[in-house]
Amino acid sequence: MKVRGLLDTGKLIALITATDASADGRSKMVGPWKALHHAAHEEGISGFEVPHFRIAQF
Repeated sequence: MKVRGLLDTGKLIALITATDASADGRSKMVGPWKALHHAAHEEGISGFEVPHFRIAQF
């Protein structure tokens, strides 16, 4: 399931992206997440948080 679909269902508990992923790939994953957080802030919805973790490949 895509990030947007998970955000819409409320089942996304965290977003994890790789630091070495392409900029386009990260943008497609992080964009909907940022939009949701911005909308919650604009609407004054407190306590809404889906963490974003960036993982480096070793």
